[in-house]
Amino acid sequence: MTNSRPMRHAICRAVVSAGAIALVTFFSASSLYGSEPDKEFAETGKSIELFGNVVRELSQKYVDTVDVSKLIYIGIDGVLESLDPYTVFLDAGQSEELEEITSGQYAGIGLSLAKFGGAAYVTSVVDGYPAWKAGIRTGARIIAINGVALTKNNIDNLKEMIKGPAGGSLTIKIERGSLPRSAETVKLVRQAVHHSTVSFAGIIDGAAYIIMDSFSAKSAEELSAALQKLMKESAPGTPPLKGVVLDLRGNPGGLLTSAIEVTGLFVEKGSEVLSIRGKQPDSRQVYTTQLEPFSATIPLVVLLDSGSASASEIVSGAIQDLDRGIIIGERSFGKGLVQSIVQLPYNYSVKLTTAKYYTPSGRLIQKDLHPKTDEPKEREGQLSEPAKSPKVYYTANRRSVYGGGGIMPDITVPAAMLSEYEKALLKEGLFFRFAILYHSEHALPPMLPLERTALMSAFGKFLEDQNFIYTTKPEQEFEKLRSTLVKETPAEGSEAPALTGMKEEIARRKQMEISRNREHVARLLELEILRHYNESLAKSAGLHDDPVVQKALELLSDKKKYSGIISH
Repeated sequence: MTNSRPMRHAICRAVVSAGAIALVTFFSASSLYGSEPDKEFAETGKSIELFGNVVRELSQKYVDTVDVSKLIYIGIDGVLESLDPYTVFLDAGQSEELEEITSGQYAGIGLSLAKFGGAAYVTSVVDGYPAWKAGIRTGARIIAINGVALTKNNIDNLKEMIKGPAGGSLTIKIERGSLPRSAETVKLVRQAVHHSTVSFAGIIDGAAYIIMDSFSAKSAEELSAALQKLMKESAPGTPPLKGVVLDLRGNPGGLLTSAIEVTGLFVEKGSEVLSIRGKQPDSRQVYTTQLEPFSATIPLVVLLDSGSASASEIVSGAIQDLDRGIIIGERSFGKGLVQSIVQLPYNYSVKLTTAKYYTPSGRLIQKDLHPKTDEPKEREGQLSEPAKSPKVYYTANRRSVYGGGGIMPDITVPAAMLSEYEKALLKEGLFFRFAILYHSEHALPPMLPLERTALMSAFGKFLEDQNFIYTTKPEQEFEKLRSTLVKETPAEGSEAPALTGMKEEIARRKQMEISRNREHVARLLELEILRHYNESLAKSAGLHDDPVVQKALELLSDKKKYSGIISH
């Protein structure tokens, strides 16, 4: 996000110098509310008056020079810190970025970047946009932007270096592939880039499979178009599509209106999708679908995980409560709060919680809410203690569903987890960087599966060349123990027989872990290599290894089982 903290301070200093430091006068209870009898408002005025007095006294009498603007912003952050994790103060840059996310549109050149090993790489390119037209492809390394070389000092500002208004130009110096070759500078003109929220759509084992990454203004339109295209693609003379698999895993949500429209593609017009309840008793609003559905009868499976939140939970909760489809995967995140953006002076805004979402059965989507100051685990999709005995609710067909935050799937299938070794490789971008090397040496896409011995031998050499060292958690703990013993018994600490035996056992187990993951590492390498040639094909190939997708396809192939769950 744009770092506009200095600008914030400058604005605040200007305001302070104009007399706003005398908050005691401007925000006093009497000037705000006069004889207003409302006790809450009166107390608010007193609190603001007290805050103004504290800031004024510190500014005038504290022994050292006080940055008043910094104090005020710390005060704002402190107030919001005591509330839920989603009520936040936004500077001008953050407000702009929020608009990009919700609209799905921004001015740019149509590529995604990542930083690995101190270098910036192109990780994907949007077909048809400036970067694609200039021949930039996945794996290209960014050397300079507008003549400014990327270094460790400015690489974190990469996004800001590329951003700018539509129609503006920039130059990017790139290296293609990993073999030594001369760099190339390309000139690009920014344009409005629309990021489709449907990142993949294909027919897998006779079913329409669609991934939605977020919910923006055009999501329902994009999903409808994808469904219609897949219906046309199903071969003439073959059985119709078995059903639809809508993958919302990792989808953090987006626009409420988009969630209602997406749900409306699968349920009868006029169906309730959710209700909203705010602070006032009479604030309840019910939201229903307004358009005719794409299909209200085609079998439907929605996939969720702990990263599915907000709009994803609105859709899946409604589909489940209306007995329109089956939910498979893991319990969703549990974010069911209405966020309102309130504009403030100087292009600032505050995003605050104004209401809560409820599914048609009456379930509260929001998990037990804790302030930002609580333990992080409460904000990672895990339930707190009160939610362990959830209240029972009932769907349209009187199936039991449960409250307690998030959407509990009808069929729980844990996501495939990466080993610590694989996570370490992924963190350093080693799958990605090896795929760059492979692509630079092979003009044509590979036929899968690749020969394992040759692949893993080449990858092993690559890891050596990159000086990659995998350190396990037991190794880290062992080193702490060894260091302590050396300090306590310097004469024999590091040579103690017990330590030697422990070190050998830890090394043996580490090698066992690497060997145990060898086949899966090879598969991840194959898919990453294939992605550098054809991203859609790589996604399709990876679905065969996905236990959640396979369970969904299995269910859609068993009409009796599907109907039994819906009507149970």
